[in-house]
Amino acid sequence: MDYRAQHEWAVAKVTLDQYFLPRGIFKFGFLAEGVFSTMPMFQNYTASIIRSPAFQPTPESKTYFMEQFRSPKYIAGGVRTIIAVARNKFDLRLEAHVFQPYEPIVRGEDNAAVRGASFTDRYYLGSGSLIYQSPVGPVWFNLSYFDGVKEPWAWSLNFGYILFNQKAQE
Repeated sequence: MDYRAQHEWAVAKVTLDQYFLPRGIFKFGFLAEGVFSTMPMFQNYTASIIRSPAFQPTPESKTYFMEQFRSPKYIAGGVRTIIAVARNKFDLRLEAHVFQPYEPIVRGEDNAAVRGASFTDRYYLGSGSLIYQSPVGPVWFNLSYFDGVKEPWAWSLNFGYILFNQKAQE
């Protein structure tokens, strides 16, 4: 079966990421994000969810594909704290976020993409990292919580930075 369809839609995304007390031991911040999209449903659930805008507030969340944090329309927000444990050597970073999709994409019969009821689901994301600034680059231990998955806790030990290419649609 050959399926071809032309899809056109518009996306508006607003993000406010602000830190307070930028100097000193404690840095507090917040993140607020909203997305409105006229994206139509694609041939099936998988194609629709892959193309949906994603809420990925932490570097770790960008390394996973999480269906529950994707929706054509959503609001999300969270708080961030950076604590300088030892000046220029160790940082402790803590984050907590909430994701509220509006009419999320749900799997219908025969894997069809269907719009769900408004504001029925809400998901949470948390992250804590201890970062050591070594002379050759950062070494960090991370523990993350991703709501809505079978194994919600994930940890990693990393050296260096997580780098991402800019997406074509950005």
